[in-house]
Amino acid sequence: MPFKTVITREPQESDYPWLYRLAGASSAYSIPHTREISNDAVKARTVSDYRILVRDSNTRIFIAQEADSNTRYGFILLRVHQVGDRTGEPECVLYDLAVEPQYWGTEAARMLIMAATKCAFAHGHKYLVGQVAAENVRTLKRALHHGFVVEAHTVVIGCCEQGAAPLKLRPELQQAHLQSRQMIEARRRLARPRPQPAPDVDPNS
Repeated sequence: MPFKTVITREPQESDYPWLYRLAGASSAYSIPHTREISNDAVKARTVSDYRILVRDSNTRIFIAQEADSNTRYGFILLRVHQVGDRTGEPECVLYDLAVEPQYWGTEAARMLIMAATKCAFAHGHKYLVGQVAAENVRTLKRALHHGFVVEAHTVVIGCCEQGAAPLKLRPELQQAHLQSRQMIEARRRLARPRPQPAPDVDPNS
């Protein structure tokens, strides 16, 4: 993909249908592999929640797009004036960051995080806090690359009438991050140059 200059801006009313679509589509990447709820159910809930969140006074949204066109790459949604559950300190929550798959690997995520950290500081916050599903290794690596550090781990155990119960893993077809990783690996394999067979050698030459 040729290099494009990426800028960030606040959303306009006309951006919201696109934002709802992308938020719903990307919601599957945030579902832990131990949860049984379907991707479609999470998508529907996400879109419903977003219709409320975008009007909330503590929500801040930035959109990344090409500087010389209206091509939107992705968005970040922040919740300012939140309270940390471990220390009681005020903090800004990175509620969601989503980039269209065709623009993964561009400057979009970096520009959105830059806009988010500036926004958080402008609202008096020292910390920008987000969550990543444990098995979403690619997103975790990208977060660390952008300067985030791992601050806590979330643990979960199943419950039943007798007490603790083993958790059922989601079917692989419902694990969006796994499907995406397999697709990327398959594309990389196809893109690798194939070794050329050695030319036949005439033993009598």
